[in-house]
Amino acid sequence: MLFRAKPTLDIPKYMNAIKTITSREIKRNFPEVKQKLWGEAFWSPLYFLATSGQVTLEQLKRYVDGQGEPDAAN
Repeated sequence: MLFRAKPTLDIPKYMNAIKTITSREIKRNFPEVKQKLWGEAFWSPLYFLATSGQVTLEQLKRYVDGQGEPDAAN
């Protein structure tokens, strides 16, 4: 997800809200997903955040595309 925010945005609170809402909607619309989860958790408690000044959009795309692959951070 790429978004623009004011410096005063409480990022952890924002990310928690996004994860909560999307998890609830996915489980509601696709109840079979619940059988594939570890417990009730849909999302990892982690998230990655970078400003566009730190990385390029291409670097962000490579990071997202490499999720779940060994050594994806390299």
